[in-house]
Amino acid sequence: DDSAEAPMAMPEMPSDEPQLDLAQPEGEMPQEDMGEEEKNPSELIDDKLLEMEQLISEIQDLKTKMEDEKMADVDVNVNVGEDSEQAEEMASLASYTLSQLKVALAELDQTADEMAMVSETYDNMRKLSSSQQRSFVNLASDAYDDSVEVIGQSKAILSMANKNYGFCKKAMTIIKKKAEYGCADDAE
Repeated sequence: DDSAEAPMAMPEMPSDEPQLDLAQPEGEMPQEDMGEEEKNPSELIDDKLLEMEQLISEIQDLKTKMEDEKMADVDVNVNVGEDSEQAEEMASLASYTLSQLKVALAELDQTADEMAMVSETYDNMRKLSSSQQRSFVNLASDAYDDSVEVIGQSKAILSMANKNYGFCKKAMTIIKKKAEYGCADDAE
């Protein structure tokens, strides 16, 4: 089947994430019910940017580790048969995992850029007309919601990639040991 399958949409998940309310300018304090946990929009945006930076760093570290170990480019001399097939499967899984990490990095990077622009515009929001402020609030809220979704998806990809990394590394070690023992048996 040569037709490309569209990726499955992630179901909407209830979120404990705070909602972004840009209608409240940074210098003004909301009603008295503001608890210690509530943050102003600028702080919420900055928190998401920091979270994305941390995720980008973690994903880059795992991606680099996998590339350094050449997990997707396995060149193991194994006899034809089950071990050879398993080596190819592990290389395929590692390659797929690396591609997912690259996609997550690209999406996080793009979303972080958008949130940085929102943060910068929010800091200068008083310079906008009231209609521009309303438009900005809608755009910023959408960007914030997108960042929450991208962060959640990236965390899921990172978790899956870490598990795949451990699985592939263990399987490849076993395959290499079998190949070494097989070559030693053949030499005798």
